[in-house]
Amino acid sequence: MDLIVLLIVNRLMHYYASVIRLLLSSTLGAAWSVAAVIIPDRYRLFVNLCTYFIITCLMLMIINSPFRIIRIKDGNRGKYALRNYLKELFKGMIVMLSVACLTGGIMHAVVYYTYAGWIIRRMLVRYNQFVYIILVTLLIMLVMVKAFSVHRKAADMYKVSVIIGKEKITLNGIIDTGNQLMDIYAGKPVNIMDKSYFENVLYQINDYSRLKYHLIPYRTIADDDGMIEVITSDYMYISNENETKAYKSALIGLSDKKVSQNGDYQALINGHMSQR
Repeated sequence: MDLIVLLIVNRLMHYYASVIRLLLSSTLGAAWSVAAVIIPDRYRLFVNLCTYFIITCLMLMIINSPFRIIRIKDGNRGKYALRNYLKELFKGMIVMLSVACLTGGIMHAVVYYTYAGWIIRRMLVRYNQFVYIILVTLLIMLVMVKAFSVHRKAADMYKVSVIIGKEKITLNGIIDTGNQLMDIYAGKPVNIMDKSYFENVLYQINDYSRLKYHLIPYRTIADDDGMIEVITSDYMYISNENETKAYKSALIGLSDKKVSQNGDYQALINGHMSQR
């Protein structure tokens, strides 16, 4: 039951939690359910408060970890990120409790107040077995969706080659239609890439004016307003299985943070590039 609720909450809140985090969180919920049964009835108020607030909060923190906020060194950014995280955590608790009540009510109604429920109880399986069947079915569907998403991600992945002087930097990238960042000075689209891949090139070049190095305003959901370093490449090549496109003097925005949390790709190709 906990896993079903978490799958729905994960989808509604756009947590994008991994299967392992979902299983860990549901295991915590299941363990607490066993502990709650053992605790004497005179502590029922305490058990309910723990269930609705502490355990719910911990389960959400497992699938949406706060550790990325703890690692932020800048005080102002850290406070802003923490405030947003707590706001999302509170919203997630409301959504999770609402989904739990709604899901439990629907399952109870189906099993006890419909003809299909009568068949399930009388001819097929008991209530607990019915819950297990639903869980197994959801897990199978989750694995299939995961496999499809991996296949689709591989199809959407591009090889990005950036040429600066005699240096060639090769990365994996995706076309991000949400990245519409434009250079306010050059009037050209900016492609966001991991700065760590360009450290060696930047170290070797003494004259940054050759790269047309400058800063532009940059806004993200997590960091709010800020600035991002921009350099100009000699050429940028974007390749997939079907074709290779070349762009002269493409702009590269150097991100201090990884553009992909799991490291699958290192470049966000500006959505405007596909139109050129």
